[in-house]
Amino acid sequence: MITINYWNESQRKSMNLIVYENNFALIQEKREWSAGTPEWIMLSNLPQTMDASSLRITGIHLKEWRFRQSEGITQESILRALSGDQILFKQIGEEQKSFKLIASSPDIIIEDPDTKQVLLNPSGQLSVERVPEAVSEAPVVTLRVEPTSHATDVTLSYLLDHLSWSAVYSGVLENGILQIKGTLQFINRTGQNFTEVSLQAMAGETNRIVSNKSNEPSVMMLKESSEYSEVTEEGEGDLHLYTIPFLVSLPDRQSTMIPFVQTEAAYRLFYAVTSIDDHPSTVVEWTHMSEIPLSKGKITFYYGSNGREYFAGEEMLSFTPKGKEVQSVLGKAVDIDSEHEVIRSYLSGEDTVEDHVYKITSRKESPAEVIISHAIYGRMWELVDASADILLKTANELQLSTTVQPGETKIVTFSIKIIKQKRRS
Repeated sequence: MITINYWNESQRKSMNLIVYENNFALIQEKREWSAGTPEWIMLSNLPQTMDASSLRITGIHLKEWRFRQSEGITQESILRALSGDQILFKQIGEEQKSFKLIASSPDIIIEDPDTKQVLLNPSGQLSVERVPEAVSEAPVVTLRVEPTSHATDVTLSYLLDHLSWSAVYSGVLENGILQIKGTLQFINRTGQNFTEVSLQAMAGETNRIVSNKSNEPSVMMLKESSEYSEVTEEGEGDLHLYTIPFLVSLPDRQSTMIPFVQTEAAYRLFYAVTSIDDHPSTVVEWTHMSEIPLSKGKITFYYGSNGREYFAGEEMLSFTPKGKEVQSVLGKAVDIDSEHEVIRSYLSGEDTVEDHVYKITSRKESPAEVIISHAIYGRMWELVDASADILLKTANELQLSTTVQPGETKIVTFSIKIIKQKRRS
């Protein structure tokens, strides 16, 4: 049997990481196995968080394989691995001496090599010169393969937990133009360092059955690239794959951020109000025009003015392909007041007519476009009249649009008829 240290990069020809949004990654690596490969091969120091059931090996005839999950480096695992070997023991009041470890469970049994005296659960201090290679925090895979007489390229692939990515965006609103910058953030909590690997990010929802894992270590450091790269995107079934065009290192317990998109678009700012709002919501609307779609993620907006930026609000973006219209709520416009009242409700035959009024006051320094979204709970209704422009009529909503000048109080009225449903005989 030969032992291959998994992290020995001299045998590795390439490694590719496809990181998914669900906190796991698909690892694909190609290695060159030299001629004369024996029947039994042990892969040591594998990543601690790998999913053993997902392991696939191609390029060689695999007869069977065994997976041993790490027990951790403990007294029990060390003594179990050293059974039959020499350990050091110091009895109270005597010098340290070498003993043979006969058994470690359920009792510790050692033998004095000089006197052949056997000690059972002796009182004193046990110690070892080194931690055995068989004891590790990393799992081990033992392969039984068809021996080869020539060098062979072998590909190993498996799923690895605690490696994740997300998209983070910033948007600056200034002079009618929204400038968007997007960054891919990769977080490595696997317990392993990945050095100079090909990196891709997969956007989309994938189902996966995972077992309970130990607590993840916290992210301690941040590493960021400042230049925008020619990140490419392509569809893979119902998923979308972002490819980083250079090799990347992902140190353990660090967050690596890679800028991937920079685009701009004309935007529209308006204010949306409902019957229960004292102040309308501030809404920014734009159409995404970049060829690279925006994955879901948090976007932080800023107002730009004379070289300075001011925080405007945050929201979550959904997946946004080219040509999609986006509306994001920034917050509440406290300098616009809104009041709603039903001023009259009366019967018209068997139907009910409601007269509504919205009183909107603006203290802004520029005209404000206000959209009234009024919910209607009648099963059938019709609009009788309205003093503002009609944007939308659906089965349960009426939208009206009006512009309020600085210092103006705008009165918007409309009447709706709730049609009584006739019972079937």
